[in-house]
Parts: sequence; structure tokens; C-alpha cells
Amino acid sequence: MRSDPSPAPIQHIVPRHYLRGFADPSARTDVWVYTKGQAYSTGNEVNPRRNPFRQAIRSAGAARGAYTLRTLAGAQLDADPVITQQEGWGVEVLRKLRERAPISVDEKIHFSIYIDLMADRTPARAARALPFVRKAMQDFPWYPLQRMAAEEGKFDLARKLDPRVPENVAAFEREQSLRGLMQRSQAIVKQIAMMRWLFFTLDGDQFFPTTDNPAYFPPGVGLAKDGGFILMPIDSQSNRPTDHTFQAPLD
Repeated sequence: MRSDPSPAPIQHIVPRHYLRGFADPSARTDVWVYTKGQAYSTGNEVNPRRNPFRQAIRSAGAARGAYTLRTLAGAQLDADPVITQQEGWGVEVLRKLRERAPISVDEKIHFSIYIDLMADRTPARAARALPFVRKAMQDFPWYPLQRMAAEEGKFDLARKLDPRVPENVAAFEREQSLRGLMQRSQAIVKQIAMMRWLFFTLDGDQFFPTTDNPAYFPPGVGLAKDGGFILMPIDSQSNRPTDHTFQAPLD
């Protein structure tokens, strides 16, 4: 009797500690979620489903197996522990920023790591990374690895290491993309840390929303180029007593 493999775990693409900054004031365990590609709706007889709708933070911004896959070699690859460890660099800094407290240079660097991770762990990142992964795989040593697997008696793996089989190539592309997600770019982190940081608030009954791609920068514009910037809402609250802008200190 063959048992079915256990389902992949539900993993948060947008972390829960971040989503708590966008909780509904009347229900701090929930956030409002807008389904992209569907019309706005307050709920009626024609369209009973609301859009946006309120969803528990424990379920929002999550997907089954978002950072988990089985490799061609049959091993289980889970990036979530590495991502969680990197995420920890910025959690305390995020708390301070939400409280409108100043941060140190070291904390600015730590939060730069956090921003880079937030930009990379999202659905848009996989689409951006795919052309680079495919280009890198043009020089991938398929046949030497295939021979090595066969010499070691791993014939099933040798058959999978065949670039003529599209589904195997696609599986390996996903594996390489997930492995790349676990690596932070020192150049990008350094550039983010060197940029001028401004924090904006709004007056009155206004708010900042966020998306499933919280850290946004314009596509095709490098961070070091003129016009390069990153925009990342840190919470939805707009009526806390504070200056309208302030800059993270550089010393």
C-alpha cells in the first residue's frame, strides 16, 4: 500500500508580523485583502462576495508550499528557515520605525537586509528572476552530471538530468530560483543602506495600504541610477503624532 505524500506546509509570502501593521482597527487579527483582477464590490445580491474582504492575518498573504519543493534528486528543499532567520534582522527595527523612534547605522543596515528580503520573497521576484535563471542554465553541465549519476547507480536521477525533457528543466529552474531566494545580495543591501531614507505620514482619515509585493522599486531602473527608489509602507496608521517626514540617522 502506497501512502500519499503529506501536503506542503502553508507558508507566508508576506510575514505575519508585517501584516499586523495593516490590521483592521476594529479587529486587530484581520486585514483587508483586495483580489487583483476582480472588480470592487461591497457585496450585494448580484455579487455577494466583497472585494476587498476581511481575512485573518494567519491566512492572509500565505500559500501552500510557497518556499518548499522536492528537487530532481528527490530531496526536500525548504527555504523558510533561512528566510525566517534573515527576517529576524529587521523585525526589531521595524517595531522601532512604527513607533517613530530613531535607528542607528547598524540598524539601518539590518533593515536594508530586511528590505532586500521583502523584495525577493514575493511573487513578482520569481517572474523577475526567471530570465536570469534560464540564462545561467545555458551553461549547466547536464550531461556530466547525468554520467556521474549513472556511474553511481542513480539511474532514475540520470534520466531526469535530461535537458530535452521540458518538465525536468522547469523543475530545475524552480529549484535554482528557490536556492537564489535564500541568498542576499551584498551590493543591493549596501545600495539600500546608502540611500536617503524618508518616512511619510498622512493626516486625517487616510491610510497607507500594502500589497503582496511590499517593497516596490520601478522595473528597469537600477537603485544606483538617477530616479531609482524603493517604496515600502511600514504600517497603515496615519494619525500618530509625528513630523511629516524624518530621516534615519547616518551616525
